[in-house]
Amino acid sequence: MQRSQDQAQSCVTQAAEAGESLQSITQAISAINDMNNQIATASEQQGMVMEEISTSINAILTQVDETSAGSRNTAVSSDSMRALSMELKTLVGQFKVA
Repeated sequence: MQRSQDQAQSCVTQAAEAGESLQSITQAISAINDMNNQIATASEQQGMVMEEISTSINAILTQVDETSAGSRNTAVSSDSMRALSMELKTLVGQFKVA
């Protein structure tokens, strides 16, 4: 009889220990889920930042293209001004002061 009581008490003790272990496992799983949520939130935020960076880079590229076009136009205008200046110099050289 005593042996049965001892075995029953051992079972109760083991069940209590198993319950404590399950509680620890449940807490660990909850902590892991919280970390997963934090990682998902951080990934989403990083995705939004990358999208903003991409938009900014595209805006910069547009400005570079516009600046390049402006530089080409300036170069063409400078060539035209040089040609007109040479022509004007030639025309002025034809006049003689009396």
